[in-house]
Amino acid sequence: MDLPSRASPRRKSRGSPARSNGARGKPGMTVSDNGTEFTSNAILGMAKDHRVEWHYIAPGKPMHNGYIESFNGRMRDALLNESLFMDLDQAQQLIGAWITDYNTTRPHSSLGYKTPAAYAGTLSAPTGVTLVKALTAAG
Repeated sequence: MDLPSRASPRRKSRGSPARSNGARGKPGMTVSDNGTEFTSNAILGMAKDHRVEWHYIAPGKPMHNGYIESFNGRMRDALLNESLFMDLDQAQQLIGAWITDYNTTRPHSSLGYKTPAAYAGTLSAPTGVTLVKALTAAG
Protein backbone atom coordinates (compact mmCIF):
# COMPACT_ATOMS: atom_id res chain seq x y z
CA MET A 1 0.00 0.00 0.00
CA ASP A 2 1.47 3.34 -0.99
CA LEU A 3 0.94 6.54 0.90
CA PRO A 4 -0.01 9.89 -0.63
CA SER A 5 2.71 11.94 -2.17
CA ARG A 6 3.14 15.45 -3.48
CA ALA A 7 3.89 13.89 -6.87
CA SER A 8 1.31 13.68 -9.62
CA PRO A 9 -1.26 10.97 -8.79
CA ARG A 10 -0.81 9.37 -12.22
CA ARG A 11 2.96 9.15 -11.89
CA LYS A 12 2.75 7.90 -8.29
CA SER A 13 0.07 5.34 -9.13
CA ARG A 14 2.08 3.98 -12.03
CA GLY A 15 4.89 3.10 -9.62
CA SER A 16 2.66 1.52 -7.00
CA PRO A 17 2.27 -2.07 -8.26
CA ALA A 18 6.00 -2.73 -8.39
CA ARG A 19 6.41 -1.73 -4.75
CA SER A 20 3.25 -3.36 -3.45
CA ASN A 21 3.43 -6.62 -5.42
CA GLY A 22 6.18 -8.07 -3.27
CA ALA A 23 6.61 -11.82 -3.31
CA ARG A 24 2.93 -12.52 -3.93
CA GLY A 25 2.50 -10.67 -7.22
CA LYS A 26 -0.12 -8.17 -8.30
CA PRO A 27 -3.80 -8.66 -7.55
CA GLY A 28 -6.01 -10.15 -10.23
CA MET A 29 -8.91 -7.89 -9.25
CA THR A 30 -9.57 -4.83 -7.11
CA VAL A 31 -13.02 -4.39 -5.59
CA SER A 32 -14.10 -0.89 -4.59
CA ASP A 33 -17.09 1.32 -4.08
CA ASN A 34 -17.97 4.15 -6.46
CA GLY A 35 -16.28 6.88 -4.43
CA THR A 36 -14.51 9.60 -6.37
CA GLU A 37 -11.13 8.36 -5.18
CA PHE A 38 -11.81 5.07 -6.98
CA THR A 39 -13.24 6.47 -10.20
CA SER A 40 -10.34 8.80 -10.97
CA ASN A 41 -8.54 8.51 -14.28
CA ALA A 42 -5.24 7.97 -12.44
CA ILE A 43 -6.27 4.84 -10.56
CA LEU A 44 -8.27 3.42 -13.46
CA GLY A 45 -5.30 4.06 -15.74
CA MET A 46 -2.97 2.28 -13.31
CA ALA A 47 -5.32 -0.72 -13.22
CA LYS A 48 -5.47 -0.84 -17.02
CA ASP A 49 -1.69 -0.40 -17.42
CA HIS A 50 -1.01 -3.28 -15.04
CA ARG A 51 -3.89 -5.48 -16.26
CA VAL A 52 -5.71 -5.51 -12.94
CA GLU A 53 -9.46 -6.06 -13.27
CA TRP A 54 -11.59 -3.43 -11.50
CA HIS A 55 -14.95 -4.35 -9.98
CA TYR A 56 -17.37 -1.87 -8.41
CA ILE A 57 -19.78 -2.92 -5.69
CA ALA A 58 -23.39 -1.82 -5.97
CA PRO A 59 -23.92 1.76 -4.77
CA GLY A 60 -25.06 1.86 -1.14
CA LYS A 61 -24.03 -1.76 -0.48
CA PRO A 62 -20.84 -1.61 1.66
CA MET A 63 -21.52 -5.15 2.90
CA HIS A 64 -20.49 -6.36 -0.56
CA ASN A 65 -16.95 -5.40 0.41
CA GLY A 66 -17.04 -6.34 4.10
CA TYR A 67 -13.33 -6.98 4.52
CA ILE A 68 -12.32 -3.47 3.54
CA GLU A 69 -15.20 -1.93 5.48
CA SER A 70 -13.92 -3.77 8.57
CA PHE A 71 -10.36 -2.61 7.88
CA ASN A 72 -11.50 0.99 7.36
CA GLY A 73 -13.32 0.94 10.71
CA ARG A 74 -10.28 -0.43 12.53
CA MET A 75 -7.95 2.10 10.93
CA ARG A 76 -10.36 4.94 11.68
CA ASP A 77 -10.77 3.89 15.35
CA ALA A 78 -7.14 3.01 16.07
CA LEU A 79 -5.34 5.69 14.07
CA LEU A 80 -7.31 8.40 12.33
CA ASN A 81 -9.59 9.34 15.25
CA GLU A 82 -6.59 9.37 17.60
CA SER A 83 -4.13 11.37 15.48
CA LEU A 84 -3.72 14.98 14.48
CA PHE A 85 -1.47 15.13 11.43
CA MET A 86 0.53 18.34 11.27
CA ASP A 87 1.73 17.79 7.70
CA LEU A 88 1.83 15.20 4.93
CA ASP A 89 5.21 13.80 5.98
CA GLN A 90 3.97 13.10 9.50
CA ALA A 91 0.79 11.50 8.13
CA GLN A 92 2.86 9.24 5.85
CA GLN A 93 5.11 8.24 8.74
CA LEU A 94 2.29 7.47 11.19
CA ILE A 95 0.13 5.66 8.64
CA GLY A 96 3.12 3.65 7.41
CA ALA A 97 3.99 2.62 10.98
CA TRP A 98 0.36 1.67 11.66
CA ILE A 99 0.17 -0.46 8.48
CA THR A 100 3.42 -2.24 9.38
CA ASP A 101 2.12 -2.92 12.88
CA TYR A 102 -1.25 -4.11 11.52
CA ASN A 103 0.38 -6.55 9.09
CA THR A 104 3.32 -7.83 11.13
CA THR A 105 2.52 -7.49 14.85
CA ARG A 106 -1.24 -7.71 15.43
CA PRO A 107 -2.78 -11.19 15.32
CA HIS A 108 -6.10 -11.43 13.48
CA SER A 109 -8.81 -13.79 14.68
CA SER A 110 -9.92 -14.47 11.10
CA LEU A 111 -6.41 -15.81 10.37
CA GLY A 112 -6.30 -18.18 13.33
CA TYR A 113 -4.71 -15.48 15.51
CA LYS A 114 -1.72 -15.14 13.18
CA THR A 115 -0.49 -11.87 11.77
CA PRO A 116 -1.21 -11.33 8.06
CA ALA A 117 2.52 -11.63 7.34
CA ALA A 118 2.78 -14.95 9.23
CA TYR A 119 -0.38 -16.28 7.57
CA ALA A 120 0.85 -15.31 4.10
CA GLY A 121 4.02 -17.29 4.80
CA THR A 122 1.95 -20.46 5.23
CA LEU A 123 0.25 -20.20 1.85
CA SER A 124 1.35 -22.09 -1.19
CA ALA A 125 -0.48 -22.59 -4.44
CA PRO A 126 -0.72 -25.99 -6.14
CA THR A 127 1.38 -26.43 -9.26
CA GLY A 128 -0.15 -24.50 -12.15
CA VAL A 129 -2.41 -22.38 -9.93
CA THR A 130 -1.54 -18.76 -9.26
CA LEU A 131 -1.65 -17.58 -5.67
CA VAL A 132 -4.41 -15.11 -6.61
CA LYS A 133 -6.62 -17.99 -7.82
CA ALA A 134 -5.80 -20.04 -4.71
CA LEU A 135 -6.69 -17.14 -2.39
CA THR A 136 -9.87 -16.41 -4.33
CA ALA A 137 -10.94 -20.05 -4.07
CA ALA A 138 -10.15 -20.08 -0.33
CA GLY A 139 -12.44 -17.11 0.22
